[in-house]
Amino acid sequence: MIKQAAPTPNEHVKEAINRVLESGMYVKGPEAEEFEKKFESISGCKYNIAVNSGTSALNLILLAFDYPAESEIIVPVNTFMASGNVVETSNYNVKFADVDYKTMNIDTKNLETLISAKTKAIMVVHLFGQPVNMDEVMQVANKRGIDVIEDACQAHGATYKNQKIGSIGKISSFSLFPTKNLSVLGDGGMVSTNDTELADRIRSLRNAGRQDNPDNAKYFGFNMRLSEILAAIGNAMLETFEEDLRKRQDLAEGYNSYLADLPEIELPFVIPESTAVWHQYTIKTDRRDELKEFLKHHAIQSSVKYSIPLHLVDSFQQKYGHQEGDFPMGERTTNSWLCLPMHPLLTDDDIQNISLKIKEFFK
Repeated sequence: MIKQAAPTPNEHVKEAINRVLESGMYVKGPEAEEFEKKFESISGCKYNIAVNSGTSALNLILLAFDYPAESEIIVPVNTFMASGNVVETSNYNVKFADVDYKTMNIDTKNLETLISAKTKAIMVVHLFGQPVNMDEVMQVANKRGIDVIEDACQAHGATYKNQKIGSIGKISSFSLFPTKNLSVLGDGGMVSTNDTELADRIRSLRNAGRQDNPDNAKYFGFNMRLSEILAAIGNAMLETFEEDLRKRQDLAEGYNSYLADLPEIELPFVIPESTAVWHQYTIKTDRRDELKEFLKHHAIQSSVKYSIPLHLVDSFQQKYGHQEGDFPMGERTTNSWLCLPMHPLLTDDDIQNISLKIKEFFK
């Protein structure tokens, strides 16, 4: 079976784990501090705060802003549900945005029509490692005086107009889940920002609201720190991150080449002046479910991510009452997209064989 995704620990991981075991320091130690410093090469941000998941990163961001209760946060309907969950658990309201079918990311052309007096932020999701058109987002946000939060949980190392994804908005989140492009081989995340005040607040919030005095707290906080063992794994995985990223880009080029002459599918679209990092390689086809079963029969694993758009997920539908048809591009996208195998263990021969099977299906 050719796997759709595969966590890929490198040769440095065991040494890193043993280093922590020998030190006897398992939380709040030098590995996490080093990982935060090194992560600037990924995020392009001065401040990087390691936390225990990408969801926690988003939670801490929204709590740190401390908007009035019931404020609105714009969120695209095509994303992992955590992007919306954190809005609700922070006592705010989601304002859903449709997506652009071609890019699969938030529809930047209609953003301004979604903004009300209650809107405080736009959360852009760089889905599958494909950058959003940040010029259009920032133009609207600056004009209306609202914040931009980058959900970069799948976009480690991506760029837009030579800027690192994660450094363009006011603050960003990254996930370090095992299948992400950069992983700690467990649950982990990072908050990245160039805002000193926000960074200080988030450091406190992740550590029970404490600052210098371990017996006092400035905020009602949480325990959302990243452990030393996972931080050490992150440091180890950074050793091969650039190599793994180049491998993903080479594999994507292979797919693009082998599948270019197939009119029955739509290949991923990368917006101009940006670099995608191919957390997923996602095609679109009206025969998605049939193709998925065909590939499975031929020992090729594929995946349908986020098969229910956010506005139709039970918890959100019960609160907001949206129905099918309310966000047509988002619904059309989730009904047609299919994630093909994409991870550094694949070879060009694998990509060629997968492509040949797809062509065989459409004969």
